[in-house]
Amino acid sequence: MLKIFFEIETDVQGQPLPITERGNQKLFTGLKISTDRYSMAQQGQYPVILLNLKETKGNNYQEIENNIKKKIQKTFEQHTYLVNSSQL
Repeated sequence: MLKIFFEIETDVQGQPLPITERGNQKLFTGLKISTDRYSMAQQGQYPVILLNLKETKGNNYQEIENNIKKKIQKTFEQHTYLVNSSQL
């Protein structure tokens, strides 16, 4: 839930969505946090990188290593806008 609240929403190419196309803020409408102006000003403002290895499986070390590499690559692709960003 924190990831969804704070993350900068991106399209499938990893580029930030225009504010008019973002949907995460709608998820918090009607919740108590939506009445806190400071918190809502922080919503959608930060790059949140989540790398979950919980479901990483394989029959041997090489398969597991390859699956981890794929997850890292996919995560990088989701955040390509950070390559030239000052947010890191």
